[in-house]
Amino acid sequence: MKKFYQFTPLFYVGLICLVIASLAGAAIPLFIRQGVDSPEALLDSSIIWVVGGLFLTQALVHVVGNFMLATFSENQIQSLRERLVAKIIYGQKINIDQYDSGDLSAHIMNDSNQLKTYLVKSLPMFVSGLLTILISFGILVMLDLQLTLVLFGALLLIVVAMIPIQILGSYFSEKIQNELGKVTGFVTETIRHLAVYKTNTAENKQMARAADSIKKIRDISLKSNLIGASVQPLTMMVIFGSITVIFLYGGARVASGNLTVGTLVSFLIYLFQLLNPFSSIAQFIGDRGELKGAIKPLEKILSMTDEDYESGVSLETVNSLMTQNVSFSYDDESPVLKHLSLDFSAHQLVAIVGPSGGGKSTLIHLLAGLYYPQEGHIKIGSQSLEATQLHQWREQFSLVSQDASIVSGTIRDNVLLGVEAPVNDEQIWSVLEQASLDQDIKRLEKGLDTAVGESGKFLSGGQAQRLQIARALLRDTPFIILDEATSNLDSQTETVISQTIQQLKTCKTIIVIAHRLSTITEADKIYFIEDGQLTGEGMHHELYETHALYRQYIDQQAIETT
Repeated sequence: MKKFYQFTPLFYVGLICLVIASLAGAAIPLFIRQGVDSPEALLDSSIIWVVGGLFLTQALVHVVGNFMLATFSENQIQSLRERLVAKIIYGQKINIDQYDSGDLSAHIMNDSNQLKTYLVKSLPMFVSGLLTILISFGILVMLDLQLTLVLFGALLLIVVAMIPIQILGSYFSEKIQNELGKVTGFVTETIRHLAVYKTNTAENKQMARAADSIKKIRDISLKSNLIGASVQPLTMMVIFGSITVIFLYGGARVASGNLTVGTLVSFLIYLFQLLNPFSSIAQFIGDRGELKGAIKPLEKILSMTDEDYESGVSLETVNSLMTQNVSFSYDDESPVLKHLSLDFSAHQLVAIVGPSGGGKSTLIHLLAGLYYPQEGHIKIGSQSLEATQLHQWREQFSLVSQDASIVSGTIRDNVLLGVEAPVNDEQIWSVLEQASLDQDIKRLEKGLDTAVGESGKFLSGGQAQRLQIARALLRDTPFIILDEATSNLDSQTETVISQTIQQLKTCKTIIVIAHRLSTITEADKIYFIEDGQLTGEGMHHELYETHALYRQYIDQQAIETT
């Protein structure tokens, strides 16, 4: 667990405060013992003042110590959550793709919250309780070794009983956290695609799936709660049994004159002082067992490899882009791309066409440096992706995707995403005009500062795509990749965007994944990709004459006409 938190001076200062509080609390029964064994000592008001002062000191220092430990814990949780989020932001995309977004979010927040409970509550109480027990046991041994051995035997029983409880707690906790992650992901997906479920009248089916998943959590939680509910009663049963034995055994020794009444009274006070610490330790053991199950997904996230932003050299020239014998797969078993060799010459419009699932979107993610090929090379000029500084490579590309990648925030935030240089409103309006979006935004009350909602839900599909195009224009990169980026545009708007693309072609390389015939016929070169392989290349009229599947696509209007 050391990878999840690191002890700081704040922890040790809090620990010292708890030591002082425990020492103050441990001294109180000794003064009470003195008063019981020597009644005349009670006439001395100084003892009363000392006991009162010890109570006050114990309370105040205990509050300060617990607050410091709680602050330490909150700081550690903040640091952990930042590290987890950093793994997503700076981690390799191929590793992040293994998770559902809702499941990943649940692990980061819910599982770390389990650690927060452990650090903020269980750990401080455990430290405080352990110190109290150790100090009290030292004094108890001095008071009476035989009575202390009786209590030690009870402790041994508690430890033995807690071992299987901790193992079971860890097992059920891991199952609960996994199911919670699935349900969170399920709910996130349901909200995102709510219109799909409603228009397909699938509400009842979706609700049945949700109820089944939630019931699984309830069933596992009941078993876990049964384990948790047994911790404190088992502990208290052993302790109160010990108290009964000590009363009987201690009383017999007092009657025989081998033990003073004051010693027995102080011994019993120590025992009552130990009730909460023992309960805290028992709870700590149970919580720690649950935590072991909760942190396993976090360990997996933290072990993910970060992207290497430091290695590599700067790009010397930025002109043509090419792939050389590139192969790629997500699972090392089913290749998505197979030995692709493509050339994207400078100042050209290149269209990539082919059946759905053929690997076109994967290809553009490779071009943009989101994945690395398992075989072959991707090059800008003569310099490969692997040999280039990753940030600089990605700075050469603007990606406009078919899923309208709009982030929460305002229109201004989305246009400026990834733009480092200062930009004024005039420049923003200029690219919005080129994307045929300026008039829509001028009609909005807040203009550029209008909120777009989560994933751009307050925008139409066409507006979201045009906003992405405006962002790409403002970034002014040598390569612009359009992944079916005009699929939600009406014919008039598409014509305006097509004219903008033709103008950009004079100074940039435009790569288009296209389904519309109007886009394809304007391309300087067309690559036809099916099943991850290049099966044809050329201009529209060349492919139509020589490529049977391409011709079939055109004739059957699988490629949309405008």
